[in-house]
This record gives sequence, C-alpha cells and structure tokens, in this order.
Amino acid sequence: MISLVLAICLASFYGGTCILSGLLQFPKKLIPTWAALSMVISGLVLIGTAILVVTNSVLFYVLATCLITLHLLAIYNGLYMHHKLNLFHHTIRAILSVVIIILFVI
Repeated sequence: MISLVLAICLASFYGGTCILSGLLQFPKKLIPTWAALSMVISGLVLIGTAILVVTNSVLFYVLATCLITLHLLAIYNGLYMHHKLNLFHHTIRAILSVVIIILFVI
C-alpha cells in the first residue's frame, strides 16, 4: 500500500513538472507549440492514469506509455533547443520512470 501511494505521488510530481515545463514554454517559444502542448497533455494523462490505475490495471500500460512519451519529448526538446543531449538530465528522467513503474508493480 505504501509503495502504491509513493508511486502515485512520484508520478503526480513528475507529471506536474512536465505540465509546468510545457506551460512555461508557450510564451518563450523555444520549442514548437505541438511539443509544449504534448508535454502538458502527457503530464495530465500521467497524473490521471496514476490515480486511476488502482481501479483498472489496464491503465498501467497507458501510464508506461506516458512515461516513454514524456522521455521522448524531453529528448526532442533538448535536441531542438540545445542541439545536443544532456545525459545527466535524461538519466535522472529514466531512473525516475523506472522507479515509478517498479513501485506500481510491487
């Protein structure tokens, strides 16, 4: 039970930071509008599925897809803005995603 609560909290935090990141990019226009909007939508879906996965285990696959989508968007946005990958940033994102998935599984 504790792992499930922790998983929901971590997924909500991660989704919330992605929403905030996407929203902050709209006025700056450093990335394409579709990419910023995709970050916001994927973050919202991540939070929603993290909460609802308790009632429907099929949503776990949606949650995993959101985590992958957010990571791919972060890679795209980093390449678009800086023309290179920030390996530390993406390693942290990957570790957080794996921890969220593990906490939902156990």
